[in-house]
Amino acid sequence: MHVHFQDEWSDEDQDVLRREVDGQIRLSFASPPEDHNTEVLVAGRPDEKLLDRLRGLHSVIVPFAGPPGKTMAMLADRPDLSLYNIHHNAVPVAELALGLLLAAARHIPLRDRLLRTGDWTGSYHLPSMILRGKRVLILGRGAISGELEAPLRALGMELRFIRNNPRNGAEDEFHPRELHRLLEETDILISTLPLSDDSRGLIAEKELELLGPRGILINVGRGRVIDEDALYTALADRTIQAAGLDVWYHYPRGEGRAGSTLPGARPFWELENLVMSPHIAGEWPNPEVQRMRLQALARRINDIFHKNPVPKVETDRGY
Repeated sequence: MHVHFQDEWSDEDQDVLRREVDGQIRLSFASPPEDHNTEVLVAGRPDEKLLDRLRGLHSVIVPFAGPPGKTMAMLADRPDLSLYNIHHNAVPVAELALGLLLAAARHIPLRDRLLRTGDWTGSYHLPSMILRGKRVLILGRGAISGELEAPLRALGMELRFIRNNPRNGAEDEFHPRELHRLLEETDILISTLPLSDDSRGLIAEKELELLGPRGILINVGRGRVIDEDALYTALADRTIQAAGLDVWYHYPRGEGRAGSTLPGARPFWELENLVMSPHIAGEWPNPEVQRMRLQALARRINDIFHKNPVPKVETDRGY
């Protein structure tokens, strides 16, 4: 099987990939392949002309977790091609979600800032949450929630999951139509969802009211799963207790904007009950995470070569 990587990869990364993939798999990088019978293309944003030229192509692998919308639209127009991604970043994302939860529950950033000014008393009045015994509702049961499950249970929390297709016999999995009932019984809501037509604005004013004044929201999925105006208002009015966000509504666009782009239309940065993180859960670039990425990519290539069952990205659903 011939696998072509559309972009340039470092010599070190190429060596790791060649060691990890099956010896019967041939890899090529960057330069357009002479072999028009290439079967697998690795590209986050595939070149449309290249897709048309590779007559033997049957699979495209996006070498990260979230396929761009344009890529999914391009593949939706080519139903003969299978689209895959990798979830190498599930561990660091889950770890950051746990960190955001601990920080939000105990107001660690605010208390840190106050103590740096010599103020030992200014945050004593803030309501903290002890996590043991609390009920957690996780939106999505994929790679990230899978990595969250063990540490949350170890802290003594009760877990439930919202999943589009709950499995028979899985007593902790529930269909989205039960969201409102579950929110009334939830202390902590964690979103790991990708953005899709179904998930956009899934959590809005009503859902935050149901979470309630003792509730904490953590979002490490996609920002717009949570309605921006509703979230800001719920935090400002203390409709919910606190939140921790790593994903946002506005992102830097263009060179040099990373130092001057506010993350939303509403002034989230003024809120004392919000822990903010600049979409760094995946820890990129990080040598350890890059090793995980290469290993996950090699496993995906090997699975395709050996015809092992591999979940595909459903372009019509957005994930």
